[in-house]
Amino acid sequence: MNLQESIRRILREEKDHTKLIKGIIDSSDIFDYKHFCGVDIITPEERSDRHNYFNKDKIPYLIKVYYVGGPNSKAWPRTQAIQNKELYLMDELLEYIKSFVPFNIEMMGSHVNSCDGYDKLMKRKYTTDDLQESIKKVLREETRFNKMGEEKYKFCSMSDITRMELIDTFLTNTEEDPQFNLEEPDYDMLIDDWDGYEDQVYIQNKLDEGRIIFYEGWVDNCWKAIKIKPEYKRMNKKEVIESIITKRFPRIAEEFNMVIDDYGYFNNETEYIMYVILKKI
Repeated sequence: MNLQESIRRILREEKDHTKLIKGIIDSSDIFDYKHFCGVDIITPEERSDRHNYFNKDKIPYLIKVYYVGGPNSKAWPRTQAIQNKELYLMDELLEYIKSFVPFNIEMMGSHVNSCDGYDKLMKRKYTTDDLQESIKKVLREETRFNKMGEEKYKFCSMSDITRMELIDTFLTNTEEDPQFNLEEPDYDMLIDDWDGYEDQVYIQNKLDEGRIIFYEGWVDNCWKAIKIKPEYKRMNKKEVIESIITKRFPRIAEEFNMVIDDYGYFNNETEYIMYVILKKI
């Protein structure tokens, strides 16, 4: 049983997923940021704004991230660089969590004058038990996320690692079921970040031809995250997608002993969808 399957089994067995989310966050790099104080995990049932949601079954978990940044803090004034760093860390953390769980997550930042009394808020509020420790151990040993400092992955972005993990899960599913994802994707689900495909990604099974087709939808949150990175700030949307495919997907393909066979992108109503055809070497 791989990591994704283990986590999905836990999701089926436990209604409250705060411990699972905590275990995943504990294995992330956000604790290394000097101005980070902790997080608070608010369940859908605990949310004070739950009345704003029409579908009560789709209310997301809310993760509040606390940073030093109040008017009397050491991080004041909050420069543009600090604000960008905080947004970047939250985007990376959100993407990291979503690579393991299928339910909806929202994040928001909050600021305090100091971390005194917070004691990494999340750790104070939720005690560590065997489930959390086992999740942390599995994440650290079995995923690429915690190997990003190693030579093999040091030039890979968090997004690239997420794509690799999604391909890995897809290939595991096709080993168990050769008929898995033979059909083309539903394009609307590629650009629906609420009820659509996980991470707005669908991988089509063409393995009988020695190929897979990696589809990815680009929604508002994707553009907000990518525009934080300096290398993409002056690019338009087509240039960003072209750059990601030609400069980052060769390394992703290499991970699975594949090469890029073809690629493209198109506008589906208001959002872009890209596709990359990977071929076995």
